Amino acid sequence: MKPAHDLTLLGFGPHAYPMLLELAAAQWSRRPSELKVQVIHNLPASKDMLAGLIPHDWPSPSFVELRDWMPSKTDGTCMLGVLREPAASSVWRAFQDAKDLPESSLGVVVHPTADIAPSAVLGPGTWVQPHATVATMSQLGMCCYVNRHASVGHHNHWGAFSRINPGAHTAGSVVLGERVTVGMGALIREGTQVGDAAIIGAGSLVLKDVEAGQIVMGTPAKPRTL
Repeated sequence: MKPAHDLTLLGFGPHAYPMLLELAAAQWSRRPSELKVQVIHNLPASKDMLAGLIPHDWPSPSFVELRDWMPSKTDGTCMLGVLREPAASSVWRAFQDAKDLPESSLGVVVHPTADIAPSAVLGPGTWVQPHATVATMSQLGMCCYVNRHASVGHHNHWGAFSRINPGAHTAGSVVLGERVTVGMGALIREGTQVGDAAIIGAGSLVLKDVEAGQIVMGTPAKPRTL
């Protein structure tokens, strides 16, 4: 049976929506306007929130409240529709609690221009944007996000919900905990370990380990408080 939807987004971010739709369409060699999309939301959401944010020829997705959604094969590829922390992990927990979803229910979406090593492993729910690189033997956890022109070095190990922003790079054997954010243009030295929920500021040069929950910025990166 053919799925009723090509893409089902769990959670909704109005500004993220068009970006994710274009990424999925590129992977499937289709136009975004051709995709049938549904958004399952645990917070109030509607097509009115997309006003001015999508082209006029794109149809609006169908919106379904989480309590009314019954997961099925008609959903097509399921992915998180929110990307940033702490929203992403919170949305996933809400869906797990409500529907007991397994990680295996999520797909993986990779832009055709991304370079993923054959030995690399992308966790379920991972998005990879154009011209990104994931090198040999790296393993990314569930719902990670690799942004445009970012690179993940060889033998990296990332926890769930971690993300790297445009133009940032991790060298070989870097370990990121869960829910880590690496800012735009940041560089992380080989063998560095970054703890859970840490934030690496944009343009930072990380030369030593970062503790869980720390915010580091600068060249070289040092702990900061916001």
